[in-house]
Amino acid sequence: MKYIIIDTSSILFGLKYKKNVFEVIKTKYISNYKIFISKGIINELARLSKSKSKLAVIAKMALLLIYKIRQNERKVFIYKRSNINVDTWILNISNDLKNIDIITNDTNLAKKIHKKNKILKISKQGILRDFNK
Repeated sequence: MKYIIIDTSSILFGLKYKKNVFEVIKTKYISNYKIFISKGIINELARLSKSKSKLAVIAKMALLLIYKIRQNERKVFIYKRSNINVDTWILNISNDLKNIDIITNDTNLAKKIHKKNKILKISKQGILRDFNK
């Protein structure tokens, strides 16, 4: 079983370029995976969806996708016990767990993540690539 952490930046980046990171994950990992998202990511998306920014529509779409996949495929798990900053949560997870893949398009966050875990980013073409390559 592969465990995957997705950051807000990858969800929004993918959807901005009409690429669904969840579908990309499904293609790459087939069926042997679970996606973990912190409650902080849901809160970030909810806050963005209510704003007047260009990302509001994309954030709304992201929330719908997360809940749809969570309900239909049971592959997305929301880590609700996290009241800390999203980046801090991801850093803590990367330090505590082995054998997880972290998908982020946030360069600063990627540089801080413990190197024992694979760090990926989604490209404009909808391909998951190693962050350091």
